[in-house]
Amino acid sequence: MSDIFHEYDKPEIISEEKPKKKKREITAERREILLNQLKQGRITALKNRQKKKLIKKIDKEEKNKQDDEKIARNILKKNPVSDEIADLKKQIEELKLQKKEPEPRKEPETKKEIVKEEIKEPVKEPIKKHGIRKEDFKKLKFNW
Repeated sequence: MSDIFHEYDKPEIISEEKPKKKKREITAERREILLNQLKQGRITALKNRQKKKLIKKIDKEEKNKQDDEKIARNILKKNPVSDEIADLKKQIEELKLQKKEPEPRKEPETKKEIVKEEIKEPVKEPIKKHGIRKEDFKKLKFNW
């Protein structure tokens, strides 16, 4: 039984140090180019963030307006009587204004104008008998 509990020798770990890579040296020209690109990237990112911020602000305002409209509609549904009262008040004001400003009176037509209009109507000729109108026939005096 002692074999089961026998401890084996642990292998020793040999540490091998890897040689460190030297940092790649950047030339002054390359450094300036990279810094300029970094500045441009930061400016572009700032513009994009400001744009998104503005869009969110506009969306939030629109949502608030829609919420206010919902609330207003809900309140108006509950108080239709107040709307009717307001409409009736407006009608009363309009009637008062109309009453204050009388319409100009139309002068009644005189009898002469009425008679002239009646005369202007075309007169239908009566049916002719034997080529003579009745009126002309009556004018002729016959001695019988």
